[in-house]
Amino acid sequence: MDWQGTMRAFLTNTTTGQVEQGASTIDQQYVKNYLLHVVAKTDAERRDAIETTPARKVREIRMALSLDKQLTKDEILTRYLNLVPFGNGAFGVQDAARTYFGVDAKDLTVAQSAMLAGMVQSNSTLNPYANPGGVRDRRNVVLDTMMTNIPERADEIRGLKEAPLGMLPSPASCPAGASPPRTADSSATTRCAISRTPDCPGTRSTRAATRSGRPSIRWSRLR
Repeated sequence: MDWQGTMRAFLTNTTTGQVEQGASTIDQQYVKNYLLHVVAKTDAERRDAIETTPARKVREIRMALSLDKQLTKDEILTRYLNLVPFGNGAFGVQDAARTYFGVDAKDLTVAQSAMLAGMVQSNSTLNPYANPGGVRDRRNVVLDTMMTNIPERADEIRGLKEAPLGMLPSPASCPAGASPPRTADSSATTRCAISRTPDCPGTRSTRAATRSGRPSIRWSRLR
């Protein structure tokens, strides 16, 4: 099972088949995080990105629908996981893997992946150093959901619920000046999706030409 598969197995709603985080689809969550962490440059713009109004929700849905025409579901999930904050200064899976476990994302175990997947819900409340019990409980919720979505691996996954969190004694520091990824391709793709420009980097028609500019995380087999 790869990292992306772990996240998808947890986030997929078993009723609708949609990849969701809370009440929003991952498409909408990606748009929200992109507007908050990449586009917003002032406090006012950051407030606008997270305001709880029908107008913001409608705007997110419109942008998400447009983005869905530009990228596959797995590409959107990958971009979301490369951007979302995981707490302690970590933005994206690679930062989180290094911060909490001292490994690259490609070397995460299923149990470690499940911990990070659970922390996406609330990276401030679910801090493994301040609230290890809450993080362990949330990790086990992720594992329970995975058992439901991947019944053929239920016995294997069930055994992971007794595993310790296993993070570093203290969070490793991210590189100086670490911030949410602002890759040119991610920016151009999302901006083009919002404006619905057809010949943009990252669209299905031009993806091959921009492949090298994508976020750095590639999903590989977990141990």
